[in-house]
Amino acid sequence: MDSYYSLRATQRTSRDLNLSLEIARSLRARLKSWRDSLPPSLSPNNPEQQRVDSRGMTTCLSGNSALPLAYIVATMTLFRALLRPLENLSDQADQGFMGSRAAVRAGAKECAKEAVEFVEGLGRGALDAFWHSWSRANFAIASSFLMQLLVTSDSDAESAEITSLVSRWRWAMRLGSGSTGSGLMSLGLLRLDGLLLETEGVGVVVGVGGISN
Repeated sequence: MDSYYSLRATQRTSRDLNLSLEIARSLRARLKSWRDSLPPSLSPNNPEQQRVDSRGMTTCLSGNSALPLAYIVATMTLFRALLRPLENLSDQADQGFMGSRAAVRAGAKECAKEAVEFVEGLGRGALDAFWHSWSRANFAIASSFLMQLLVTSDSDAESAEITSLVSRWRWAMRLGSGSTGSGLMSLGLLRLDGLLLETEGVGVVVGVGGISN
């Protein structure tokens, strides 16, 4: 937040892709180091926290799922800052940054895919376990990030790729909001549906087709 989102930082980075990328290198390294340093006891897939219920189904009682979600959203926040100068570049300047642009977009899409697969892979019972209060906002932030990628797609192929991720995310959120996870995912689902309605309304302008229910 200090590096990209304060008033001064926004003025410095919002139109300077090289500076934004330079700052990102150390931040991404620190994020990765934090993730890799997590002990097995804090893993959401820790076998010691899995149980078999009366129907023979494996349930996950881990209260650590909020940690990987927080990591993913922190990474998303970083990529949102990297996407900003791409949207502010002129057509002429953009030609000189095609490689960097492609790398940023690829990284952002990989982050979005990680979020989708994380929610799809939440084990049975995971939503019944402990979640930090900020997790509810994190699901909403992820919804906004996916939609940002969708409306800034610059090709039909990329639009189709991200539309598939959005659809999977929406389905996973609907499944989650239908259980005790409703309090966690309701805001994210509401945010997503609202943004989808807006996107359908301006689809001709941004070059993105409507998304069916």
